[in-house]
Amino acid sequence: MSLEESLQVGDYVVVDVETTGLHPETDEIIEVAAIRCIGGKFEAFKTLVFPRNRIPEYVTQLTGIRNIDVMNAPQIKKVAPKLLNFVRDLPIVAHNAPFDVKFIAAAFETIGANIDMRYIDTVPLARLAYPGLQNYKLATLIDALKLIQGKQQHRAESDATATLRLFELCQSEIPRRAAEEKRLYEQEQLEEKVYHLNQFGMQAETAGNVEKAIGYYEDVLEEKGTIPHAYMRLAVIYKKQHRWKDVVRVCDAALAVLPGTPGKLCQPEEWEKRKACAISQMNK
Repeated sequence: MSLEESLQVGDYVVVDVETTGLHPETDEIIEVAAIRCIGGKFEAFKTLVFPRNRIPEYVTQLTGIRNIDVMNAPQIKKVAPKLLNFVRDLPIVAHNAPFDVKFIAAAFETIGANIDMRYIDTVPLARLAYPGLQNYKLATLIDALKLIQGKQQHRAESDATATLRLFELCQSEIPRRAAEEKRLYEQEQLEEKVYHLNQFGMQAETAGNVEKAIGYYEDVLEEKGTIPHAYMRLAVIYKKQHRWKDVVRVCDAALAVLPGTPGKLCQPEEWEKRKACAISQMNK
C-alpha cells in the first residue's frame, strides 16, 4: 500500500509469526498472533502451531518455544482457515511485513486459498516517523519508544502488540512531522522574502525614493516579517511626515510581531514609547 493509504487506513489486522527458519518453502510457522482493528474495536487471535519437523535449538533459544510446547498444538491446515476468517480482506500490518506475509500466504496455500494480500510494513513507516535511530529492528523500536513493557520477547503475541502500538504512533507522528517540515520550509521562504523586501526598501530610501521605500517596508509588515529595521524606518518616515496614525499602526504591528526577537529595536518598551509619543502628537 502507498504511504498515504497506510496513514489513512482505519481497519486492519496486525500479524506476527514465529517460524522454524527464514524460508516458507522449507520452514514452518510455530506460532501466529493477530490483532484485528475494525471501527476502533480490537479482537485478538493467537495459537501455537505443530510443525512437521522439529524446532531447531536456536529458534527455541530465541523464542522460548520448545518442541514439547507445540506437541498438542493444531497443524497449520487446521489453523489456516481460522486465520483466514480472522484476517478477511483487511490489509495486514507487520514489522518487516514481506517475511510474515510470505509465511501466511504459504499457510493459506495449504488449504487451497491463493489470496492477494495487501500489507503495510512498519519498518519504512518507522524510518519516516523516527529518523536517526541506530536501526529499525523491532527490539530497537521497543526500547526507544517503549512500545511494550520490558524487552522484546520474540513471541508472536507480544511482537504483534508492539507492532500495533508502533503503527498507531507512525500514523500520528508522520503527518505531524510532515506538517512541521512544511511549516519550517514556509517560514524559511517567508524570511527570505521579507529580507529581500527590506533590502529593496533600503535601496529605494538611499536613492531618495521614499514612497517606494514605504511600499517595500509596508510589505514586510503585511507579511508579519520579523525584521525590526523595516518597522523602525517606517516609524521614522511617518514621523517626519507627521502621519501619526500610521506611526501608531506601525508600533502596534511591531508590538504584535517583534517581542521575543533579539535586539533593542524589538523590545516592547521601545515601541510603547514611540506609540505614546505619536498619540500625544495626535491629541494636540
